[in-house]
Amino acid sequence: MAAVPKTSIIKDTPLCAAAGYIGGTVMEQFNMTTFQRLEPEQDQEREREVRPDMPFNVAARRIAGWLGTELDEEQTQKVGMALHQLLPISWVPVYRACAGAPPCPR
Repeated sequence: MAAVPKTSIIKDTPLCAAAGYIGGTVMEQFNMTTFQRLEPEQDQEREREVRPDMPFNVAARRIAGWLGTELDEEQTQKVGMALHQLLPISWVPVYRACAGAPPCPR
């Protein structure tokens, strides 16, 4: 069995955070392009009817509610976008926890 290469938290953490941010941004663009080009207009309209706002804005309002506060529209947009961008980056600790684990058996 090959030795597991040692990793450096100093090198890996910013690299993983950047990869998460870039991956999230690319997936967002891909999903929006796919939605706009491939889904029939009727399906798009139905989705807009049942989804009152972007999911990350809904999450921002819910979190604010749990904290006992309300956000205005501008605050909702800012907090929602922060949540949207931070979600992929939040996987950095998971990667770091698994980085030293032995590889899966073949």
